[in-house]
Amino acid sequence: MLLAATALAVPLAAPVAAQPVEGFYVGAGAGLNWLQDQTFSGTGGANVSFDMGHGGVISLGWGFGNGIRAEI
Repeated sequence: MLLAATALAVPLAAPVAAQPVEGFYVGAGAGLNWLQDQTFSGTGGANVSFDMGHGGVISLGWGFGNGIRAEI
């Protein structure tokens, strides 16, 4: 129940904190992926093992001040 309430509240809070960007900007982000090992059943069932993974992004862009951005 608490998880459902949190999932519904987060999208509603985002527009309040959002600010239009005007001019050049640089953005960055990072993430971590941690999956559990899986066993697939059926014909030739297999045990699959996953390693921890990571990802990152750097973005350059131009904000037009009205919510529209051009970004690479």
